[in-house]
Amino acid sequence: MAENLNVKKYDFLVPTKMLNCPSKMKVWMESEAYQDYLGFIVSIGESIEGRKINEEILISERCSLVISVIKNLKEVADQTPPTDMQSRYGNPAYRDWFDKMESSVPTLLKGILPADLEQATLEIAPYLIDGFGNRSVININFLIL
Repeated sequence: MAENLNVKKYDFLVPTKMLNCPSKMKVWMESEAYQDYLGFIVSIGESIEGRKINEEILISERCSLVISVIKNLKEVADQTPPTDMQSRYGNPAYRDWFDKMESSVPTLLKGILPADLEQATLEIAPYLIDGFGNRSVININFLIL
């Protein structure tokens, strides 16, 4: 896929939150990008329909690299045990894990991207980090990775 992308004419940018009010959500849901995104999600669902969860599948080299990032983040979670205390909003150790995860993501991504796409880390890292929630809102499920 990277072979088809003309990296030289693309400027990777740090993403900014654009959907911060209902009117912007409506614009997003009517956009071509939204339709492409929805189509991608639907096609993933269709590709696994009827398959068993324990079915053997061929995993590409690129997918194996992505899986290695997730395994690495799980190891960081395993090395960050929950704090032995009661907390109404989850375990404060999540913040420790989040800090470790956030600082390691750029390096992990550079390790899996082709050399000509390493600059994309600038754009990809925030999406991966945000996928694990918000540091200030303690996530009670972080150790379940």
